[in-house]
Amino acid sequence: MKEELKEFFVNIGKYFIAVYDKKVKTYCFESHYFQTSVFGWEGDKNSPIIFADGSFFIRDRNNTVMVFGVKNADQIDWTLRDDYMPCYVSLYSKAGLKHRIENFADKVTIDGNDFVVVYSTMTTENISDKTLKLPKVKTEKIYQSGTYWYKRKIFRFWQAKLEAPFDNYPKTIKKGETVTRQYATAVDRFGGSYDYPAKEKIIKAGKPAEHYEHMKAYWEAKLRVLTGLELPDKTLVNAYKAGYIFQMIIKDGDKLITGQNCYRSICNHDVIGILMALTEMNDGNFKNHSKVILANCAYGDAEWKYSLPFALYLMKSNNCDYIASRYKEIKDIIRKTEFDRAPAGYLDHTVGIDSDGFWLMDNWSALTGLTAYKYISDRLFEHSGDAQYKEESAWAKRIYDELFEAVEKTLTETLKKYSIHYLPVSILEPNDNNRCKVPNDANWAAQFMFGRWAWEGYLFGAEQKGIQLELIDATYDYGFERLAKIGADPRTFGAFPGESSGYNAGFGSAALRAEKYRDIGIRAYQYMIENTQSAPLAWWEMGIGYQYKNILTTKAITDAWGSIPNAWSVANCNKVLVNSFIAEKYDGTVIVGRGIPRDWLKGTNHIAVTNYPTGKGPVSYTLDVKDGKIEIEFTGNENTVISLELIGHENVLIEKGTRKFTF
Repeated sequence: MKEELKEFFVNIGKYFIAVYDKKVKTYCFESHYFQTSVFGWEGDKNSPIIFADGSFFIRDRNNTVMVFGVKNADQIDWTLRDDYMPCYVSLYSKAGLKHRIENFADKVTIDGNDFVVVYSTMTTENISDKTLKLPKVKTEKIYQSGTYWYKRKIFRFWQAKLEAPFDNYPKTIKKGETVTRQYATAVDRFGGSYDYPAKEKIIKAGKPAEHYEHMKAYWEAKLRVLTGLELPDKTLVNAYKAGYIFQMIIKDGDKLITGQNCYRSICNHDVIGILMALTEMNDGNFKNHSKVILANCAYGDAEWKYSLPFALYLMKSNNCDYIASRYKEIKDIIRKTEFDRAPAGYLDHTVGIDSDGFWLMDNWSALTGLTAYKYISDRLFEHSGDAQYKEESAWAKRIYDELFEAVEKTLTETLKKYSIHYLPVSILEPNDNNRCKVPNDANWAAQFMFGRWAWEGYLFGAEQKGIQLELIDATYDYGFERLAKIGADPRTFGAFPGESSGYNAGFGSAALRAEKYRDIGIRAYQYMIENTQSAPLAWWEMGIGYQYKNILTTKAITDAWGSIPNAWSVANCNKVLVNSFIAEKYDGTVIVGRGIPRDWLKGTNHIAVTNYPTGKGPVSYTLDVKDGKIEIEFTGNENTVISLELIGHENVLIEKGTRKFTF
């Protein structure tokens, strides 16, 4: 009898779940879960996950969701306040009411404990001809089933009452009337286990307007330290700033995790890329951020290029003593490269692009890591005179030369055997023989970003020659021509596969080393802004396409996977953006303007770069285009040598002391 009753209730439960799942898709977190993002505070533990209608998950409070009472919202104008602040504004109308919902978070200390508190403002205007009920703002307990948060079935059960109202609000709104309601909800404890404060204490901690100004001042102060950009396309600047803020929110304390709504862990090669970008952007927190790198997600390429972020930090800081304190750690990891090679001399097979193969990306990663390790060893030998560094430099050069020749030889044979004229993702076969047979699988360009040899290797003084250098432009030609045949925009690299990825701009990194596509990093970033956001200035790691309904007023990816925002994706895009305007070489030369689009060097345009970190101190410049002339003025250490490399112009080496130049 007990088994029969159990089966009966199980079947009843399945029935109601099926009915709920099919018919009760009401709020965006249930029906349009790909249009989502995160907000919160720097280093928080469980950032709230927000959706287009303003609803958001509160993960640190036993699976709770904040909703604003408007079901099946559509045609939502979803933006960030003040262009890039982590304050989401949702504008939409429904059933005679026009709504503006604003959510942002501030760090609040109550009774000596730190909390993330979300401040929500819902302003409603009655545009109908009669009195109407106001939508009910509330928090609800939920149950989620499934593997991935964005594919889970969600069931709301009862009111949680976590929100603290700032006043007693009416339940109805008259014709032509506007009602504003404000709430504060504590959502995170930075990983702590102390109790949440009483609502009364949260209300006493200040009104939303005060907290917005505090939040804004905090982020503006962080941004002022960074390499600054003023560009003809302001949306790129907004994406750059918002991306940095997202990275700070996504991380747990100082651990550079990849995402908050997925990938909530350290992924080793992700951290390498994030560290590189933050250092290039002058973030200034390298020592803390680099404490944990090789924790999870053991991709071999992270070990092979483990030296790279340390070399970049050394280049910018000249802090030889600190790098020396971590030298054994770097050495022990980089030394593995020698034994990770196959009998033919190139690196053994891996799942480096999430498929098994002998990938060029892996070999380029190792070549880059060896170059960076040699740079570190040379600098430390120069600093200390310790012979061990000289010996390690010689070892790095020997292994580099052996690996380079093995890869060059194998690629040459592969190109001849299969009659191809591009750099294949596998050094043993054409792309048609592996996952890259699909034109919009962006892994055809994996070596150009994840391998880092073409650009970062160059900056650290790698010896570059042969087909690996000569076929960079030809490989871009090959990839874009295949994409054009399936109707793709000439600025997208595809995804895995799909429309585009969060890395899209980053795939343009190697183009800075070649000629034909030097501005593709910027143009690919513009494509992302125009076409593939799923939330304001936020992109999924992989954007599959547009097949599901878009409830936003702007074009948006509606089918995707990964995390959003994805900190590694953000890092690659922002790094190529900065390097398109300025980059430093191993010898102290500063390259300026190599990726500036040709169109920006015509007409009337203004570009400014400020506070770019170099080994000789910060460098800034302004570039003004007017009346057929290009005028550039530099500030910074007068001993800095500038290599001015503008598209369509001869390169100009500006010697020490020269601060102005006119084309």
